[in-house]
Amino acid sequence: MTSMPTIRCLPALPLSIAALAALLTGAEARAQSEGPAVLAERIQALAIEGGGAADPVALREAAALAERALALHPDDALLHHYRGYALYRLASRHECDEAEEAGCVARLLDRAEESLLASLDLGPRAETYALLASVYGLRIGENPALGAALGDRIDDLQAQARSLDAENPRVWLLRGIGDFFTPEAYGGGTAPARAALERAAAAFERDAPPPPEPRWGRADVHVWLGQVHQAAGETERAREQYRKALAIDPEYAWVRDRLLPSLDAGGS
Repeated sequence: MTSMPTIRCLPALPLSIAALAALLTGAEARAQSEGPAVLAERIQALAIEGGGAADPVALREAAALAERALALHPDDALLHHYRGYALYRLASRHECDEAEEAGCVARLLDRAEESLLASLDLGPRAETYALLASVYGLRIGENPALGAALGDRIDDLQAQARSLDAENPRVWLLRGIGDFFTPEAYGGGTAPARAALERAAAAFERDAPPPPEPRWGRADVHVWLGQVHQAAGETERAREQYRKALAIDPEYAWVRDRLLPSLDAGGS
């Protein structure tokens, strides 16, 4: 598995993210009167918007807010989960400069793994198992020599995720992304990726978790289905999926600024 493509041309910070980031800056002062559930939902919202907008500042703020919240609520599984999610999104997009800080992606993955393991110890969730499997997949992308050591671990984590919630859309989303980057010789490729992502898309239609439970991934599934169609040369199907992603999140920068224009330019 390889890491997700890097976007270096970032759009201006959307007002909604800027306003939310400003609101969260004073979280420490308010945290004594706000419970972990309120903070967890705020962190999730910032991470979702930051991930879609390809905004590393918002993702770092989400991770930092989670760390501040965990100083007050160290035993909250969801706070650990959302810190891990924000760090995973940063690492998956290589949102640090390896040229200036060698090994920075690996360190992001170390911190994500630490958070997700802590979350699992405190309150196992299907999404957390799946995220940890994806973190290990990114490790293999950074260092293919780890494939033999981590491959079975990834399979075990994905199986544990499905055993907890067989129809969880985020579990199937991450499985599909992993399959997309895994060579066919190792059980991956566009066919299994398409099957997993279509299952995720169907499950998202029924998905209505109460706050602050995980709800991330709704736009992402259409982004990756679009990638599968684009890789297969199915341009109009890819375009349809990218438009669905933008209908959910109009500020999804990778789709708006790179993927849809690549279709118009005849790219694959």
